[in-house]
Amino acid sequence: MGSAKNTAKQQTKKKKEGEEMKPAKHGQSWSIDLIVGVIIFMLVIAIFYAFVGSKPERPLEKLQEDARMTKASISDDEASLGIIVNGRINETRFDELCSMPYEELKDQLGIENDVCIYLEDDQGNIIPCGANKAGIGNGEDIEIGNDVKCGATIP
Repeated sequence: MGSAKNTAKQQTKKKKEGEEMKPAKHGQSWSIDLIVGVIIFMLVIAIFYAFVGSKPERPLEKLQEDARMTKASISDDEASLGIIVNGRINETRFDELCSMPYEELKDQLGIENDVCIYLEDDQGNIIPCGANKAGIGNGEDIEIGNDVKCGATIP
């Protein structure tokens, strides 16, 4: 043990004799690892709040808004798609609506979701649209009656 003390004293003497001693730093220095760790931590917190803080679009609310827009568009007799005039169905406008391509109809209605527009009589029978079709709309996903898809040919 004694030799270790002597070696430490000799090194201290050499430092004192050779150069001026610099004052010792107090505290902790910032290392690259610490800086990178802090940056990563701050990014994780920011990403977390970006996902949690953003209000997700509610699909039901969007569907309800599309339904309101569709109803307003076809119920307004002043609108280009309006098929109801003075409380009655205008057959000419209904036929024009039936002959319109589906994507064009969605664009004119200003909606994003699929839609099916069809009419029923007092007994619940589907009134043919255009060339004996069960309404106008997406026939793959929307069923409007007893195994009747929207836009399908009806007998």
